[in-house]
Amino acid sequence: MTTLVPNMEFARLASDEDIATVVAALTAKGMAASLVEDRAEARRRVLDLLPEGAEVYTALSQTLEVLGLHEEITTSSRYIPLRSEIDKLGREGRMSRAGRKLMASPEYVIGSDVRCSDADCWCRAQISRRPAACNRLPT
Repeated sequence: MTTLVPNMEFARLASDEDIATVVAALTAKGMAASLVEDRAEARRRVLDLLPEGAEVYTALSQTLEVLGLHEEITTSSRYIPLRSEIDKLGREGRMSRAGRKLMASPEYVIGSDVRCSDADCWCRAQISRRPAACNRLPT
């Protein structure tokens, strides 16, 4: 049996310099990037970008769970939560034309993605196709 050894490079928090590099790289590529101080501010920033009455699909994301955004979108009367509607369709319903159209065309999609390497460094908390925030969350 092979013993897996974690890569400790991924166990460290990004430095302020790394974060500034990411924000600058995003900005240089024409993306709106902002740095937030904590989870509460990150949550507020995302919710402020979503208009009332918007159809919102929440991608599977640990970041959304930690920030309470998945629950907020799902339970709030302010938004139309598409993930729960899609989940109700079941496999057959999702494969139907109506199901595929619903999954392919939400007004807003929120999720998160973080990637860093020496060659290219970027992160995003994505709202639709526009990055909303690049942040380091305290543990």
